[in-house]
Amino acid sequence: KDNNTIKGVLLCTRDGNVLSDFVNKIQFGKSGSAFILNNQGTTIAHKDKNLVMKMDNDFENIKSDPKLTSLVKLEKQMVEGKEGVGEYSYNGLTKYMGFAPIAGTGWSLAITAPKSEVMAEINVLKTIMLSISVVFFAISILLTILLARSIAKPIKTAAEYLETIATGDFSLEMPKDLL
Repeated sequence: KDNNTIKGVLLCTRDGNVLSDFVNKIQFGKSGSAFILNNQGTTIAHKDKNLVMKMDNDFENIKSDPKLTSLVKLEKQMVEGKEGVGEYSYNGLTKYMGFAPIAGTGWSLAITAPKSEVMAEINVLKTIMLSISVVFFAISILLTILLARSIAKPIKTAAEYLETIATGDFSLEMPKDLL
């Protein structure tokens, strides 16, 4: 540029599969994957390179497959340049997706993973918490029983002593710890 006038353009061409190869290296968990959409919702990088080659666009696909509604809702946010997370169903599998725009490109990157895989650690945590709760509940019952016995035993002994005294027998000696 010279005084806001374009004097020339420098450009470079590259194989489009390079972007898909780059996206294939991004993983979340065991089966999570990533993809990139342009600002029209067209897939420009995906682990399935056929989607890139046929310029797959879920905004068009939803017309013939209404099951894509939850996915398209998230992809619309991607196209608008927003970042966020959401849940969607695809081919009968519920997935989570996190997405963010790629600065200066008009593209957006999404990383997806099956809900079952993302929540697997939560299920383990739930099992651990339940086990710990059961153990603490058992310990608290045991402590309650021991405490109740330590309080009830002296009262029972004192009641037995008082019953003996009530009959007129003063020969028994009161235990010192009960005095």
